[in-house]
Amino acid sequence: MQASFRFEPHEDRHIQRLPRGQESRKKPFTNRIRRLTCHHAVTNGETIPREFHGLIIRWNSVLGHNSICLRSGVIVYNLVMLLALVTGSAHRLGKAFALSLARMGYSIALHYRGSATEAEQTVKEIRALGVDCLPIRADLTVPEKIDFLFSLVDEFHVPLKVVVNSAAIMPVGNPRELELHDWDSALDLNLRAPFLIAQQAAERMTEGGLIVNISDVGAQKAWSRYPSYTVSKAGLESLTKMLARALAPGIRVN
Repeated sequence: MQASFRFEPHEDRHIQRLPRGQESRKKPFTNRIRRLTCHHAVTNGETIPREFHGLIIRWNSVLGHNSICLRSGVIVYNLVMLLALVTGSAHRLGKAFALSLARMGYSIALHYRGSATEAEQTVKEIRALGVDCLPIRADLTVPEKIDFLFSLVDEFHVPLKVVVNSAAIMPVGNPRELELHDWDSALDLNLRAPFLIAQQAAERMTEGGLIVNISDVGAQKAWSRYPSYTVSKAGLESLTKMLARALAPGIRVN
């Protein structure tokens, strides 16, 4: 779609979208909102219907993503091509994060380690949404592989806006008998890798961005069967708070 737009200030910060036919109610809405006047827009050679004019652009306060939306919330046009890196995104939660970002219009750097078949399927699903997706295989417990990961991320030539640290392992073992390899592997992937990735991402997020570290209830539990996992997740939550302060206000860390 080719279009010409003009931004106009829109002061109403209390918009709530309700089903058609119901009266709108005012409710605090944290996202910054501006009214967008569409002067000329063409798709497939045809002028966009008049009801598409006067669209609302919503700047998502979490992702910093700027997409033109209809009042129904359907994304019509992505103003800026942005990149999201999701680690451990071949399957499970990482895949869900990658697909969600792809639906918002982000190009995806899809990291995986050993799940090649699942990664290939996820890449197909993301590309079917009409966005770019580059699968990158890397062992994040090796610092040099993180350098390699970002060397490929740079080949997108698209601003890196979002990083989701989702890759993790959960070794089982009694604290009395846990082997050093299982301790180190969990700490290296679950804690050290997010720190090194945040360092690399911060160098590239010169115009702001978001880093999300995925933790869970294990960070507050004393799971004796998963000692290295619980310690790594507790450390990750502490790291997240520290990075949030250190990288603010340009980069948000959650």
